[in-house]
Amino acid sequence: MESGHIVAEVTREPVPRFPSWPALKEEGRGVALQCNYIITHSDIEAQYNKLLELLKSISDGTAMELVL
Repeated sequence: MESGHIVAEVTREPVPRFPSWPALKEEGRGVALQCNYIITHSDIEAQYNKLLELLKSISDGTAMELVL
């Protein structure tokens, strides 16, 4: 059985959200939180490879860096 968890650690103050994101339906604007994601998993290498492929497949994926 696989097991693990993800923790987000905020590294900077919030910044206005990027214009390439879809517009909000609510009034006002959103913000982006810059953070590190700390992932623990029973098969970390397999999960690392899955995340790497996922980030390659999305347009903003290059903005994220994976470190094993």
